[in-house]
Amino acid sequence: MKSNSGEVVLGLVIGLAIGAALLYVKSGELAQQRANASGVAVSQWDVITETPGKSTLTVIAPAAAGAGVGWLLEEVSGGSDDGNQRNNQVSVNGNEGTVSISISGDQQNTSSTRTDTRTDTDGSYNQ
Repeated sequence: MKSNSGEVVLGLVIGLAIGAALLYVKSGELAQQRANASGVAVSQWDVITETPGKSTLTVIAPAAAGAGVGWLLEEVSGGSDDGNQRNNQVSVNGNEGTVSISISGDQQNTSSTRTDTRTDTDGSYNQ
């Protein structure tokens, strides 16, 4: 897995958002039920602090599932390519001491050309 894998991070963030929404709704439901039964106001925070493990799992489980789905999508779509299948082309052309090297491929900078001419001290080309 690459360190900048977008699918995994996106899945994790979406999972955390879903888990937080679940925790909010579930703790609100339980707080209302307890308030109705006892006649005393019960806050959502009281419900969350009474069962911290269950509340944490309510947030973390969807995040882990989202990260897993993101990883699976990355693997299926081929997004974790380590760059082993580059289709770069290198050409070297020389004409009387002048050498041009052109490299083109699938990276953002698709081509690069450099021309280098060297001469000997007597003015002839160095070959």
